[in-house]
Amino acid sequence: MLRDRGNIKWQGMFLPEHVKLLVEYNQVQKKKQRPVLDEQQMELIQETIYQGMEEGRSFCFTYFHNDDYHLLIGKVH
Repeated sequence: MLRDRGNIKWQGMFLPEHVKLLVEYNQVQKKKQRPVLDEQQMELIQETIYQGMEEGRSFCFTYFHNDDYHLLIGKVH
């Protein structure tokens, strides 16, 4: 039976500079882009928040911070 060693068989061929560049490349690929909202989207969000405040609704906000999305659930008052 043939047993594949995966990346181990190639590790002897990589120079430290190559490994560093591969790590940096993977970090850039995983980095998320910050969303850009136009004026209409901002106004729609603002109106939704005002209506929810008047009616006492709960909200689920997704916000972008430190290159990642975070979830916040609660009421605005």
